Amino acid sequence: MIVEAVGIADGERPIPPPATAKRQPLPLLTSLRFFAAVDVLFYHRAPTLEPGFLRNLTASGYDAVSFFFILSGFVLLYAYGAPAASVGITTSRGAFWWARVVRIMPAYLLGLLIASPLFVYSGLVSRVSPFADCVAGLVLLPLLLQAWWPPIAIIWNGPAWSLSVEAFFYALFPFLADSFGRWPARYSLAVVAGLLLAVAVTREAITGGGNPSVFYTNMALYLPLLHLPQFLLGMALCRWFLDTGGAAGGRWRAGIFPLGIAFTLALFGLRSWLPTWCLSAPIQAIAFGTLIFGAAAAKSPKFLCGKLMLMLGEASYSLYILHEPIATWWNRSVGGLGENGLWWSFAMYGLTVTTASVACFLWVETPCRRWLGACRGRG
Repeated sequence: MIVEAVGIADGERPIPPPATAKRQPLPLLTSLRFFAAVDVLFYHRAPTLEPGFLRNLTASGYDAVSFFFILSGFVLLYAYGAPAASVGITTSRGAFWWARVVRIMPAYLLGLLIASPLFVYSGLVSRVSPFADCVAGLVLLPLLLQAWWPPIAIIWNGPAWSLSVEAFFYALFPFLADSFGRWPARYSLAVVAGLLLAVAVTREAITGGGNPSVFYTNMALYLPLLHLPQFLLGMALCRWFLDTGGAAGGRWRAGIFPLGIAFTLALFGLRSWLPTWCLSAPIQAIAFGTLIFGAAAAKSPKFLCGKLMLMLGEASYSLYILHEPIATWWNRSVGGLGENGLWWSFAMYGLTVTTASVACFLWVETPCRRWLGACRGRG
């Protein structure tokens, strides 16, 4: 599951802020998105690996979504946040919300379109899926509302649940940006830490005490309110980043990026040997927050910020939103995906999805973004 993070990190072109607030691109954040997207792809469709470090990493696909939620808060505030001397965002709320629609909906709707024949067949013809859930999905998924109703959170195109969460973040962002412009970064971080702990306790209360139903399990996993602290953490980290000099900050930040890489790889690569609390939301937030802050502050390595990696990072949203619809058809025609699958089939599938994601970015996302943006400009 990839959650799409947008802004200066991936080539977003918001209405520019005043010249005094001009901010440098952060290409390393774009490249990191591709690696997180690949982790999600492995999590969903890779054959089973031998127990160990690599298997633990590929079991972290759901957790990778937290990375994107934090990254989304960071880059949106970086791209749209007003200068420190003022509050709010550098464009109107309507323009911001339209920019979000233009950014996410073309690939999102394409993913639903690809998956729609099998989804409709399973719900309306074969009745493998409950009829009521199919009808609810037909109504709520195009509106990005599925994550609010647990029984249908992951039907039709499972990874799309995170876009439902992101839509909630986007709706709140102009108001949150105003609040975070008034708070010192240290206060924001303290509040977010408390919220992350509260979410961990709430999830335990929802799912604890035996075997919870699918309804309550899905509520704990996908309900947008329970992911909001991660988005807020990204915003708070961005405020701290800007308050300490932005991309031109002090030398003390040079080692944060490798520290973030090491922390993240150790946390998820050793997950089978670590106590459960180590993978709780607060600990994950520390790892991902360190990685994102460090990537924003680091001098971009050439091998991570070349044209190929930046293109793959730009296309990572399409990779995320299309990989499951493509996998469904792949298994019906070629086969070999999943826990008992074949590595040659998975490798061919991965190459196909990557190629399709780049094509979608170049020939669907980008033209639609330009056309829809021009339509609003003419209106």
